[in-house]
Amino acid sequence: WKRGNNRRCRSQELWVVHAILAPNSRGISRCYNEVMLTRIVGRHFFSPKEHVWFKAMKHRNIKGGWIVSLGLTERGIEDIGDIECIEPMFGTVKFDGKDLGEVKMGEPLLSVKWDGMTQNAADELYHTSWEMISGEKVLSSLVSGIVEKFCVDPLHQEIDPHDVLVEIATDEHSIRSALKELVEEDEYLENVKQAERGKFSDT
Repeated sequence: WKRGNNRRCRSQELWVVHAILAPNSRGISRCYNEVMLTRIVGRHFFSPKEHVWFKAMKHRNIKGGWIVSLGLTERGIEDIGDIECIEPMFGTVKFDGKDLGEVKMGEPLLSVKWDGMTQNAADELYHTSWEMISGEKVLSSLVSGIVEKFCVDPLHQEIDPHDVLVEIATDEHSIRSALKELVEEDEYLENVKQAERGKFSDT
């Protein structure tokens, strides 16, 4: 066989398989999408820019819906001093499990206000001085959807890397959009190694 004929034969074989398994391309696309989404269930993905982790699960009460959990990574927490308060930045807050309001991708979800002591460079006598600083860490939404649960008390004084801060009900379209900007754990950790440490890092 000549290379050109062989390529045409392989193309025809693929066309036959395509026609038998799925009369239209939407069928193949839908099956592929379902497989890909199934692979992300329960896995953690990370935003290298925001130092936020993301986990998606199938929604228990909404058919075809998803629930996304968001939290800060260890590196993200390094930018936070002693927490003064955690304030939601969307809608009317309710702590009874009901919907908290609609949010769009990229919109602020909550504010972590903090203060702390930072060490200044030593002077010529090797005296170290300290300065009180304050700041705010804003967690923005990685998806569009309905905020279902604000998971921490506003007066909470500590955040752990495993803490879920917000839960958002969303759909697969928003999940796909979010994943374009996220990376898996190995890539994120490598990124953190090469980046500057936070203000309050122990190392």
